[in-house]
Amino acid sequence: AQLLVGELVLATKEVNKKTRTAAYQLIVDIAHELDDARPLSLNLGDGLNPTGADSDAELSSDDMDYGDDVRAALKRGGKGRPAAKQASGGLLDFVTAVMGGLAGGSPHMQSAAVLALARLSFEFAGQLESVVGRLLPAVLLLLRSQSREVIKAVLGFIKVCAMRMPVDLLMIWLPQILEGMLIWADDSKNKFRLKIRVVVERLVRRCGYEAVAAACPPGDAKLMSHIRKQTSRKERRRAIGSEGGSQADAAEFDPRSACSVARSAAGRTARASEWGHTAVFDDDEDAATRAGGAA
Repeated sequence: AQLLVGELVLATKEVNKKTRTAAYQLIVDIAHELDDARPLSLNLGDGLNPTGADSDAELSSDDMDYGDDVRAALKRGGKGRPAAKQASGGLLDFVTAVMGGLAGGSPHMQSAAVLALARLSFEFAGQLESVVGRLLPAVLLLLRSQSREVIKAVLGFIKVCAMRMPVDLLMIWLPQILEGMLIWADDSKNKFRLKIRVVVERLVRRCGYEAVAAACPPGDAKLMSHIRKQTSRKERRRAIGSEGGSQADAAEFDPRSACSVARSAAGRTARASEWGHTAVFDDDEDAATRAGGAA
């Protein structure tokens, strides 16, 4: 079973778009089937292991061995954070199996596992709250990697968290997310600067500027100042545009224009709720801006 999961996870890295899309869809379909067969259930007691067995056995899947750093992150549940709520279910077992790829022997396997976990997090954001304490630290640990392929995948995963994770949970993990991500904020060679700015802007919209600024490392205050200026500028432009539009509406109301605006708004909402590999992981600056700007 672990071998099958590994092959499916690797298929998310295929160059062929149809193959990649099919892999993502199959991952989601399997997760739904397992969740339906054995729904999520919370259990009483302490620790991450609902069975009371040795925690190392719970963290391993078949013959997959986690590296020491990843194992520690999975067991710790985040620096200074309490362990996640005890839970079990088919979906969580599948996520644990996919997480085995984070300790893969190659950047290709590690990045593929991150892509698969990003897709699952996008689809099951609310249901995976109980494993965030293991999942997020293990993924953020990969930001220490020197592989551009891995860093790019992790930044995409963080973008998904910024988009889909419940705000109260996101607020708890803001310091760890920002500390890990902003290591690459000054890296212009790999074009990560724009990706990071887009994610931070998303975090500001969801958590508020003050919360993000308070969690941001002191050395990155300049970035936060820039984002605040950009946000204020956009709000002023929006206010001016809204005022001009209101005056035009008062002069003449066109029902067809109103319908067009409504359709456009509905289209944006629908696109924001759909998974898009390119919007999340692409290097293209326009794609990154669109993904960060989707409400």
